Amino acid sequence: MLNQQLTDSRYKGDYELLEELRSDETVAKQLNKINVDQHRSMIRAQLLSSAVRVEANLLPNIAQAFDGLKTRAGIDEAMEAYVYEESAINAFVAKGRTHTLVGLSSGAVTKLSEGELEFVIGHELGHSIFDHIDIHTGHILESSMLS
Repeated sequence: MLNQQLTDSRYKGDYELLEELRSDETVAKQLNKINVDQHRSMIRAQLLSSAVRVEANLLPNIAQAFDGLKTRAGIDEAMEAYVYEESAINAFVAKGRTHTLVGLSSGAVTKLSEGELEFVIGHELGHSIFDHIDIHTGHILESSMLS
């Protein structure tokens, strides 16, 4: 169950804008072209082959922050976090076939303070909580159909 404080803190226009995007015919056509299951399987496979999975024995501070934020947000779905090699400060969240996946760049992990890193992780969890990852923006932006 989603924490009521999180629901109350959601930007009021977010839901309307998300519904407007979902109902857009051009966006819907582009999303229908995506093989969602294949895409979801590929994301986790890529992370497993090229990133470090966040585990308490390898990255205790990140694992503790990740688990703590999940608990505070009332998230009980299966999630995994990974650190991938990139010097820039970056992060993402994506749906895998069986888990929600959070990726943190090595630049974020090495350059951000503990509080800043928690903010970034929380921001990515927010995308998951509020269904922002149901629309695969990368695929949509690749379309020549959008102005």
